[in-house]
Amino acid sequence: MGCETVNPQHPVRLLPSAWAKDQAPIPRKCLDSLENMILFSGLAAIVGVVLFHLALGMTLRANPTTRIPFHRNAEIIPGGSVAMRAIGAGLIVLGAALLGTNAWYWPFIVVLVGPVAALAVILLHNWKVANQAAGHAGGAE
Repeated sequence: MGCETVNPQHPVRLLPSAWAKDQAPIPRKCLDSLENMILFSGLAAIVGVVLFHLALGMTLRANPTTRIPFHRNAEIIPGGSVAMRAIGAGLIVLGAALLGTNAWYWPFIVVLVGPVAALAVILLHNWKVANQAAGHAGGAE
């Protein structure tokens, strides 16, 4: 398990102190299967969060003066944002599920970083829209 430096001149693994002085060791870089799975699942979760937030950003830019509902689509839906959200959500779930096989706390971290941050951004957007609408209505009186 893991990787080690191997002298290619000797089929038997020897300690570096037993190698001839003119033989240089060749470092081997590799990952075992658990490290590969952690890397893949972490990458899937990160790409999913990025796609999800890019789609959210597209939706917020397309609806600068309207509230974004939590339970349905916004008034203006930019092209490609629904597909980006779907792919992003799928990658988030895949990454969280695979990371959960390694440590129980990873799915919670992925959920806190991704969707909870998106909910906070939507709340902030809706708060700004409500304040702008109140400011315009207050100035008309």
